[in-house]
Amino acid sequence: MNNNITLPALLFICFQISCADANNEIKPNLNKNAFDGFTIQANTTKLNGYEYSIGRRKEVTFKTCKDALNYDISKIPEFEYFRFKLLLTSCTAINKFKSASLSKESYFPDKFTDSDIKSFPALATPFLSKSEYTQRKDKTINKAHKELQITSDKNGTKLLTKDDEIYIHILGRGDFNGDKIEDLLVSSEWYARHAHGKHTDLVILSKTGKNNPIAVIWRMHGANW
Repeated sequence: MNNNITLPALLFICFQISCADANNEIKPNLNKNAFDGFTIQANTTKLNGYEYSIGRRKEVTFKTCKDALNYDISKIPEFEYFRFKLLLTSCTAINKFKSASLSKESYFPDKFTDSDIKSFPALATPFLSKSEYTQRKDKTINKAHKELQITSDKNGTKLLTKDDEIYIHILGRGDFNGDKIEDLLVSSEWYARHAHGKHTDLVILSKTGKNNPIAVIWRMHGANW
């Protein structure tokens, strides 16, 4: 063992180790392509093209996410309600992403295949009742839906079941719960194929080990029962 290491050499070694640790950190990443008409800045998110009818010959225009999130949703008419909820979901996602920190490791793939999406928990997509929650609990998307067609493109993933049409979008990645393991920020839209129902939700998914299941650790819309 060499006991004659000089101070500059020791500092250089420590610097190299520090750099190696920094290089292993995974920076949070927001999929800005998923936010059409958004200009995302550090302190504000500006909006372009988000006008909503609120009455005869009356419109409200939202210039920032802050304006949209603070607006009285009861003033939005029924025919504009879902489109406005989609805006709120996107704005909430951006605010949530700002809380993401660096990760030390990730058990999610760089790119998601259809098989990866099928392994998501079934509760990652919107549900409307306690019975639906119970039926999907502890099941993956693949296990929860017997008839399932899945297609993916650059805009997200489409799930087609016997009764439902669901769209899943991976909006961001980062450590949202402080365990230094990368999580996913995911939005989804649900449409009834044979009725007029529709819903949207936003969740954070966690995977803490290579062979561990994916879990929902946060959602925008909690249960109402």
